[in-house]
Amino acid sequence: MLNRNAAAVVGRAPDDLVGHADSEFFAEAHVARWRAAERKAARTGQVVVQEETAPMPDGVHTFLSIRAPMYDEHGKVFAISGFSTDITDRVRVEEQLRQARERLQLIIDSLPGAVFWKDRNSIYQGCNRTFARFAGLASPAEIVGKSDYDLPWTREESDSYRAFDRQVMESGEAALHIIETQTQADGRVAWASTNKIPLRDRRGKVIGILGTYEDITDLKRAEEALRESQQLLQTLFAHLPVAVLLKAAADGRFVLWNAASEQLFGLRAEEVIGKTDYDFFPQEQADSFRAKDREVLARGLTEMIPEEPVDSPTLGRRIVRTTRIPLYDEHGKPTHLLVICDDLTERRRAEQERLVLQEQIIEAQQRALRELSTPLLPLSKRVVLLPIIGSVDTERALQLIETLLQGVAEHRADIALIDITGVQVVDTQVANTLIQAARAARLLGARVVLTGIRPEVARTLVHLGVDLGGILTRGTLQDGIAYAFGQAGGW
Repeated sequence: MLNRNAAAVVGRAPDDLVGHADSEFFAEAHVARWRAAERKAARTGQVVVQEETAPMPDGVHTFLSIRAPMYDEHGKVFAISGFSTDITDRVRVEEQLRQARERLQLIIDSLPGAVFWKDRNSIYQGCNRTFARFAGLASPAEIVGKSDYDLPWTREESDSYRAFDRQVMESGEAALHIIETQTQADGRVAWASTNKIPLRDRRGKVIGILGTYEDITDLKRAEEALRESQQLLQTLFAHLPVAVLLKAAADGRFVLWNAASEQLFGLRAEEVIGKTDYDFFPQEQADSFRAKDREVLARGLTEMIPEEPVDSPTLGRRIVRTTRIPLYDEHGKPTHLLVICDDLTERRRAEQERLVLQEQIIEAQQRALRELSTPLLPLSKRVVLLPIIGSVDTERALQLIETLLQGVAEHRADIALIDITGVQVVDTQVANTLIQAARAARLLGARVVLTGIRPEVARTLVHLGVDLGGILTRGTLQDGIAYAFGQAGGW
């Protein structure tokens, strides 16, 4: 027997089907499956539930069929009862839902970042492949039912994640750009920028959270490298022994000002940053600085001024070597001007002092040499001797006369012996020197005795027509000394 709904499957009345077999109306494949279910129910005595399909006038339908054994008064199975519910629409909706979930999972898996969602208790309900890989899972399906404590993250990281979960779910407001670490399955500690938003049901009740995060480890490392580089640059900049300052190309405002600049100009960085030359220097000097800055920026070439005067507000006039270097952006537009000022004032002062000292040393050396080359020897209280050795030029001639006069005056000498035994060549210069020395000594009350006149010297003096009148001469120094002591009354 069968009811009308069962008969409608084949488009016949129930009475028309009594006594007929399924095989008369359906394909063998369908019938074989149904027969197998019936035999299983009869053999096991249990209810058999299964989904099955059957052709209908409007197409193939899906049924949920239940087959149960029927027993006689002796407990034996004598028939099979069946109940079938058409679940075609439900199956179609489930299939559409499954396909939608697959498409959604495909989309989520294609996202570059990690995606996950949790229920109200922070239990994972799903994730994408990127998150599963970070968590060391073979597929996203493995995340379902797990908590953060079941994953590779550290205890501290898990506590932090769940704390943010509670914050979002309790406040109902998203938490964005949470910078946090994540210890991943391969042991790598990554940096993540995480966003968490509340998930709500149709009534607006928060039922969980949706989270996304991006691995920013490379960015953090780059930022750290940049920070270290900037710190190194700032340290180097601050400790350079020369004044280094940076100006904005647009308006000349100071951007950087190192310690040497503070020392040179007597102004702290916090007083200078954001201001211009006109705030500290006389109008004329500020105009000059700005004009030179603009010229360098316009030409695009480094300029070095070997020396220029700069009026420091605290140190006064300084001598500075200035270098201006234009800086550009990636488009070749000038953005800043780097100015390096090397204070040469103390160096120039030290150089001048060294020059003065050097001149003093040279003069002292020359004086010592002159004294050595023109020694005056006191032979007694009233007799001095000036031996001349080598050539005589104008400078030495003056030194000879000066030495002789100083010696005569110092020793109050009555007789001054000038010995020219060591003079190889006697010319007009030598002759005039001798005459001038004799006349000058005579003015001081001393007589001059010229000794060491060799025959060739005598011939030269005669040839030159030199008048040695008023000067006593002796052939040798020994003769001259004997004469002098005789006149002066001995030693």
